This record gives sequence, structure tokens and C-alpha cells, in this order.
Amino acid sequence: MTGRGAEQPVGVDSQVRARVEESPFESLTRELFARDWDMSLDRKNEAFITAFENENEKWELQVNFDDEADYLVSSRSRWSIDKEEIGVVSQALSRMNSELMIDTFGSEIGVNEDLFCFEVKTRSELPEKDAVKSFFNSVEENTGLYGRWSDTVREASGNMEGLREIKKLEDQLSAAGEQDRELENRLRVMSEAFLHRIEEEDVMKTEKRSQFQK
Repeated sequence: MTGRGAEQPVGVDSQVRARVEESPFESLTRELFARDWDMSLDRKNEAFITAFENENEKWELQVNFDDEADYLVSSRSRWSIDKEEIGVVSQALSRMNSELMIDTFGSEIGVNEDLFCFEVKTRSELPEKDAVKSFFNSVEENTGLYGRWSDTVREASGNMEGLREIKKLEDQLSAAGEQDRELENRLRVMSEAFLHRIEEEDVMKTEKRSQFQK
């Protein structure tokens, strides 16, 4: 058989072959576009960015593929942290991660010192089966952690008195010139107490707003 009838299977095979040869990034973004995700695509660097929001704020969510199926989800605040405060806030959040004071599951809270913003990172791997479902789970983990800590970190970054106390102890540790377990423990406890106090104050403010609205 000649003509169109003979050419059609070849076209189908080409489409199937192209689909099979898709990278995990291409496959995922195709599925997301099919689900009406509004995002800016960077095909060269295998990355995309989209807006995210909850009842309190809007922020940027960026996804970068590192190597085949490995990718990083990053939620970044639109509000900024002052240059003078960012180092102390960064160290305080790093201690929270290292002491496993939060339920991270592959995520970490911190700051982006280049962009002067709060950032939550979640590293994951895209499986061959149920890839989109797995991706949505990673996004949910990441954005949930961002939503939990964003207000706390924003309030903490504006609390100069508490930050000065932490900075003073950090300077003492730096001046010691060698490992000082006692100072390190005091600094860790102070950092954790500072962030938890800010978090509790933020919860109380939220509860008061809810009661007022009723």
C-alpha cells in the first residue's frame, strides 16, 4: 500500500519514539502545562518558576533539574531581609536544620544571601512511575514548610534586640579561635529559643486576629 496509508504508522512511531526520548524535565513540564500550570520555562537550564500563595502571602517557587531525574524545589519570599541581619538569621536557621528541630524530610529552611530572601529547599528525585504525583508531594512538602516558617522568619529578621544578642555570642565564639562546646551549645539554645519565641508570638497574633474577625 502506498501514499498516506503507508506513511501514517511511521508518523505514530516517530511520536512514540520522541515521547520515549523525553527527559524527565520535558516530561514533567509537558504534564504541568496540560494541567494549566502558569510558569516561566528555562529549557536550556532545565528550570521553571511559578507564583505560589497561601492565605497570608505570595511567593516564588522555582524548580531546577540537576542531573536527569534529580531536582530541587525552592520557595523564595518576595519580602527581603536587610543586609545587616541576613548573616545572623542565616546562621540561626542553619542551626535549626542541623539539630533536626523541625520535621524536614529532605527539606531545609534558610536564606538566600544573594537575593536577600527567606528560602525553603526540597531535594527530590523524579521516579519513572507516578512522577507527577511524586512531584506534587515534594511541592506540598516544600510549600507547607515555607508557610509554617515564613511569618516567623520575617518577624525574627525585624527583631533587632534578639538578633544583637545572638550576634554578640557569635562574635565571642569567633574570637575564641578554637572549638568551644559551651559557647556553641549556648548559641544553639539561644537561636532555637529566639525562633520558637517569635513563632509563639506569631501564633498568638493569628489567634487574636481570628477572634476579632468572629
